[in-house]
Amino acid sequence: MSEPLSEAWRSELAERLAGQRVGEAGTPALRLGLRVTDEDGGTLLRFTVVLGAGAPGALVEGEEGRPEVVLVESAETARRLAGGAPIAEELSAGSVKIEGDVQRLVAADKELAALAAALAGG
Repeated sequence: MSEPLSEAWRSELAERLAGQRVGEAGTPALRLGLRVTDEDGGTLLRFTVVLGAGAPGALVEGEEGRPEVVLVESAETARRLAGGAPIAEELSAGSVKIEGDVQRLVAADKELAALAAALAGG
């Protein structure tokens, strides 16, 4: 994959997400947002990954994705995660903040596995 978080990387991730189908038609898809911040907390990058409902996965740029849950992290942390760093370690270190419906995120094991596969290149 290209440089993590770059436009090319997001395009490649979108292609890989499109190959991921999770869940059944008629069930709600997970709308997981990512907001990458600068040192002052300003937003550098924002996109939403949509997975589930038996449909191909998608990456929606900007605020258009209307995420249920948002992971907020620095560019450095986001690059580590994009490179395969375990999110559990980043969460326990306080490097990733969660905004929104945390229970929805906890229940989304299949969707998160599909995201991990897409990030890993599968």
